[in-house]
Amino acid sequence: MCLLLREGQSGADLKRIVDEGKSLYAYDLITKGAAQEPTDYMLRAIENVNSSREKYAQAEQRARTNRPDRPSWFNPDSQS
Repeated sequence: MCLLLREGQSGADLKRIVDEGKSLYAYDLITKGAAQEPTDYMLRAIENVNSSREKYAQAEQRARTNRPDRPSWFNPDSQS
């Protein structure tokens, strides 16, 4: 399972994955009254968090393209 974590992910990302897995588990218990294997929830959580990171990166890139004059604090990669 850890192989699905990406290089550069932090402890905060791991916390998001665990929290997402717990949310998926709770949702299934409430809506379906049954649960899957814990590994299934963690794998889905990893996919969800990685997908969210990709969407955020794409949104950041669009923002930089649309507003190149944004102040430097909007770009954490800048060396200002």
